[in-house]
Amino acid sequence: MFGPLVIVAAYTGLRPSEWTALEWKDIDRAEVVLRVERAYSYGLIKPPKTKGSRRRVPLPARTTEALETLPRRIDTRLVFPGPRGSYIDLRNWRKREWRPALEASGVWTPPPKGQPVLVPCSRPYDLRHSYAAWSLAAGIPAHDLSRYMGSSLRMIDLTYGHLVRGSEEAARSRLDAFTHDAAAAAEGDNAAGAES
Repeated sequence: MFGPLVIVAAYTGLRPSEWTALEWKDIDRAEVVLRVERAYSYGLIKPPKTKGSRRRVPLPARTTEALETLPRRIDTRLVFPGPRGSYIDLRNWRKREWRPALEASGVWTPPPKGQPVLVPCSRPYDLRHSYAAWSLAAGIPAHDLSRYMGSSLRMIDLTYGHLVRGSEEAARSRLDAFTHDAAAAAEGDNAAGAES
């Protein structure tokens, strides 16, 4: 039942308090983004954690597909309501629904008996870490990632900077390509000037 919730959390990096408060009006299908406008914590609806936490997050295809599978209930505007249409009680949800939801999502499956856990995912908040790791591995710039996650660039660097493998090589090759193209363009301009 909550498999799509895990997919949305893993592919958007929302905090549990943010996906708990997510409403259908926050999902913009035309622009394929969701807006983080509020959080639900300790029984209260609050503005997002910081000014930067109010944000737009791009929705990858797997996320939009997961959202399409969710029935829209007439008794609530929440995307992920509890059984009675109200906000999910995260403490109870973690105890009862977390593991089945994680397995139903296909994002993480328990290893065969006796095998080590390669990617730990013991708490719902770990999905936020998965999003950050996947985004950096996919080459999303840390500056953009900080906006999508509603976190400071400094915090992204401190927490996930070690995951940016090959960044020095990528920087070198991009600068080399840029300076090579700029030099070629300048050469072309000089040759055209000499002909006239």
